[in-house]
Amino acid sequence: MSRTFREYLLKAMADDIRKLRIERCMSLADIALMTDLPIEAVNKIENGGFVSYKSYRKLLTFYGKRIRISIVNLS
Repeated sequence: MSRTFREYLLKAMADDIRKLRIERCMSLADIALMTDLPIEAVNKIENGGFVSYKSYRKLLTFYGKRIRISIVNLS
């Protein structure tokens, strides 16, 4: 079964967002406390699930990141 485009984007972001947390040696609880997001929301984002766009924005702002989509050549 193929993933939808939305699922593909969420999973790609999830992997990168999880790496950001791990690089900072922080737990889910630490991130939840510092961003005022529920632990469940942070966990869902890191696992490729969908929560509100506001939650994504809050988490990315905490990390000092933004999303940029670009078109690249197939290789």
